[in-house]
Amino acid sequence: MKKGTVPFERVIFPRQTDTAWRDCPLFQRADSRDGSHSAKCFPGIPVDLLGPAALRQCGARPGELCRATIADVDRVNRVITLKEHKTVRKTGKPRRIPVGEKLGAFLTQAIGERLAGPVFLSPAGRAWTVPNLSRTYSRLRDLAGLPRDLVLYLARHECGTKVCRQKGIEYARRLLGHTNISTTQRYMHLDDQELADAQDLIE
Repeated sequence: MKKGTVPFERVIFPRQTDTAWRDCPLFQRADSRDGSHSAKCFPGIPVDLLGPAALRQCGARPGELCRATIADVDRVNRVITLKEHKTVRKTGKPRRIPVGEKLGAFLTQAIGERLAGPVFLSPAGRAWTVPNLSRTYSRLRDLAGLPRDLVLYLARHECGTKVCRQKGIEYARRLLGHTNISTTQRYMHLDDQELADAQDLIE
């Protein structure tokens, strides 16, 4: 992530030390009692934030989660399978989005007791579109007084960067659904301090 950029998670999981959040009632319901950022601590996360939170957790493209239906979710094998997606003509394969424990918690809340239809619904009860989800996210960001360069698609970048740091670029490539690893490399954001720390590894 670029130096000086506010992490995407600040819009999803407000910290009690951020005074801007305490003044914004739209976000107060998303704050956890113990200050942790685990999905288990957010059973009542506002519907406005479920989509962005899930995007940050899984690294999917916004259009992929907007398109996902309940029928696409395989709870047994813990995967979301999309037959229609951005790169299907190039790959000829479905897009498979693994479902970990935290993403699973968001899916459970989003789906509830429903048996069909889109996974994520807007507050109006309709399927999200990417423009509507992006506008909603930007509105919540502005209400929280955060920088305007914090946009919805950064959720995907943050996920890719964190997975690459912790597990390696191949994990990030497969999680993000990239065919070419050179595409994944564009999602790696390192600041000067991280590069300085790497320099100090030289004995």
